[in-house]
Amino acid sequence: MSSRGLTLIELIVAVTLFSIIIVVIFSIFVSSVKLQRYSLSYQYLLDQGSYVMEYTSRFIRMAKKNKDTPTTCCSSSGPCLAMNANYLLTRSGNGLLFRNYENNCREIYYDATNKRLKLWEAETAKEYFFTSPKIQIASFKINLVGENQPPADTRQPRVTIFLEMQSVGQGSQPKIQLQTTFSQRDLDVEE
Repeated sequence: MSSRGLTLIELIVAVTLFSIIIVVIFSIFVSSVKLQRYSLSYQYLLDQGSYVMEYTSRFIRMAKKNKDTPTTCCSSSGPCLAMNANYLLTRSGNGLLFRNYENNCREIYYDATNKRLKLWEAETAKEYFFTSPKIQIASFKINLVGENQPPADTRQPRVTIFLEMQSVGQGSQPKIQLQTTFSQRDLDVEE
């Protein structure tokens, strides 16, 4: 009977192969964890984008024409909604002033300091964030068609919103761009 042990070379080869296998398995595990985090962050970003668009669309679609004097519906930044107007762009296209379905004056706008969207209520002079602190708004632009366009634009008002959002956190964070157009539901046609 011969009892033969491992030679030093065989031991080194075995340890090297074992180390390579462990490194490969560990790198696959780390990559899958990073991919999972990115996927979850992207899904959260999509959910937040959907919420922002739905929240904004509800206000915009239910807006009423301003039937009062222009001074009764003024933005927190100064400009006032014209009589018989549905919407007014504020803050260089980063905000929208309107009357809601309860005939209250509201403004949705981008707060560049906090990189979030806000809703301003004229009656209480209060502002509310309606985007999560876990996301940053990189860009928010509003385009208004069919409202206050000289000489007398008779097209139905349409509001197009462009939104670029990014998750907040370390490492590679997803970024998405959303764009949608809303039109008013209550046309308030005068006969």
